[in-house]
Amino acid sequence: MEIYKKMGSRMNRKVVLVGFAAFMIVIFIYRPWFTGSEIIGGDWPYLFPEMVNTMSRVPSSWQAGYGGGLGGLSPAYFLSIYNFFSAWVSVATDVSWLVVYKLFWFIAPVVLLATGGSILLSVVLPSSVFWMRAMASLILATNTYVIMVTGGGQIGVFYAVSVFPWVLLSFFRFMRATKDYLRSTLVLGTVFGIQVSLDPRIAYLSAISMVVLYFFEGGGWIKLWKRLRFGAVAGTIAVLLNLYWVLPLLMLKENTLDALGSAYTTVGALRFFSFADFSHSLSLLHPNWPENLFGKTYFLQPEFLLLPMLAFSSLLFVKKFKENTLIVGFAVLGLVGAFFSKGANEPFGFLYVWLFEHVPLFVMFRDPTKFYVLIMTSYAVLIPIALFSITQVMKKYLIKFLWIVPIVFICYWIVLIRPAVNGSLGGTFTKREVPTQYIALKKVLQNEQGFFRTLWVPRQSRFAYSSSNQLPIEAESLLGATDSASLERALQAPTVGGQLDILSIRYIIVPFDPYGEIFTDDRKYSQIKREDVEKVLDTVPWLSKIQLNDIAMYKTPQSKDHFWLENGTIIDWRKISDDSYEVDVSTTETTALMFSESYHRGWQARIKSEIVEATKEPFGIMSFALPYDGSYTVAVEFAPRKWFIIGRAISVGVFSIVALYFLRYLLVYRKKLTYNNKS
Repeated sequence: MEIYKKMGSRMNRKVVLVGFAAFMIVIFIYRPWFTGSEIIGGDWPYLFPEMVNTMSRVPSSWQAGYGGGLGGLSPAYFLSIYNFFSAWVSVATDVSWLVVYKLFWFIAPVVLLATGGSILLSVVLPSSVFWMRAMASLILATNTYVIMVTGGGQIGVFYAVSVFPWVLLSFFRFMRATKDYLRSTLVLGTVFGIQVSLDPRIAYLSAISMVVLYFFEGGGWIKLWKRLRFGAVAGTIAVLLNLYWVLPLLMLKENTLDALGSAYTTVGALRFFSFADFSHSLSLLHPNWPENLFGKTYFLQPEFLLLPMLAFSSLLFVKKFKENTLIVGFAVLGLVGAFFSKGANEPFGFLYVWLFEHVPLFVMFRDPTKFYVLIMTSYAVLIPIALFSITQVMKKYLIKFLWIVPIVFICYWIVLIRPAVNGSLGGTFTKREVPTQYIALKKVLQNEQGFFRTLWVPRQSRFAYSSSNQLPIEAESLLGATDSASLERALQAPTVGGQLDILSIRYIIVPFDPYGEIFTDDRKYSQIKREDVEKVLDTVPWLSKIQLNDIAMYKTPQSKDHFWLENGTIIDWRKISDDSYEVDVSTTETTALMFSESYHRGWQARIKSEIVEATKEPFGIMSFALPYDGSYTVAVEFAPRKWFIIGRAISVGVFSIVALYFLRYLLVYRKKLTYNNKS
């Protein structure tokens, strides 16, 4: 399309400045992340330096902090590698975790998303000019869905979304390869595999997108078999890169989604989470915009209706569909995303419900707004094309003022996302400080010896300190205590004291809630609710109160160690890792070794070359029958750990081979480039 080149030559410096302005707006929206203050909000956790040190260790198969604080398999183990890597960088280089996590988890995705939008448009429409690519970046990096996800601290999702345009770029390279099929296949498999490791749900959407765009990219049925063969290789590479978490789940035959419970996997949950209607999704308006309060849905804002009108009007200006089928493909992709983003809502909501119940892995989309990724990518391609087409209509009359078109759109976009521009968003966009009360609490807990747990009522603060020997549990999940009334009923149970003892709970803590995240009434902080909880605990005679500034602590009369013998004998034990222990036993009778960790059939004890399987005990912990008396050492291990080790070794090996291949390619390419320059 020669016309784009002509357009580019006519555009003066004003348009170039407009393009740079679009990129500057992206930086301005995320400006709180570029400061020296902590990012605190939403699902993003706060970590003390000691907790970063713990995270910098190679992740084990069994995580002591999961399972409500009683240990368990992580449903998000796929993220563990990047967690470990970023923490390891901080510890190994002695660079502040604040600097590392901002670079690795926040700034890097923004850069990937902004640059990916620009490059994606240049691939879809090679003759597109600079300002069009800048508009694509602006739309992709600062739409309401992305801002709500990042504001809510869902950074794993955000990272996977930022890789989305790069997966499509790799796909187009793969489709257009005339030689070097191996290299394009490796690129696609590697990029897609990285996205899977960040969030499999977004990778699932990438796969859907590639299927939709295949036939608009000139694939057709004739080339399908050839592409499928190489695509299978790319898919295999992606799977092998993720074998560190895929293999254990396959061998354990466990569905971690089911482990999350009915709140995540039932049709009722799906209907509740279908917040967006078709008008929201089609307008690229997140249903929680701008307050980002869970469950609070807003009416459609009419100014957003211009976005789909602009996007799909681009089809009106496409004269030669045979040369621009990919543009049509992105329009189809946007419609697919808008239809599914509404979830179980009308029209044809039953279709989403059917897919949720019958299609493999579709249960991952309890939250249908994940499909907004398809809409925003589609509009990032279509809207710049529409804007350019408008300039084509105007050029006969206002050729000297064509630069006004992108300026008007930028102004319009600023109006749409004005809460982000004026700094009125919450979550990760709000400057917050770490309360000194929790720094003091950390020091108190660190001075305690031995293994124990803390019970937070009703749930833990984001500033709760934890370590491998000091683990938090939430009263909401353990006792069903969501408020003072339910807490009082739970504490009246005759077995509750023994339960806390067996679960190694040494302290009960009522958190200080400076940001109104725990004790709320109609989404506002309620001091009365907090005081009522404290009053209930004050009446329990067997608790000793410790007032630590604004944090109320209650010490239990006793708490078991991590390991103990059923006959009451105290024993010594050593932690090798979260999934491996050594226990020194000395007993004059056969008894049972008690282990205060949530039961899983994979745990076993090795005693003098004899394997003893775990037995489930009251309150969900486990025990191992000791067939011998005397003094000896028991090895307690999570047997499936071997699958994690094998899977991790294969993933690292495949990644190393791929990295070496591309390193060799770069060296050869550089050598050829040097030779050609000399010639």
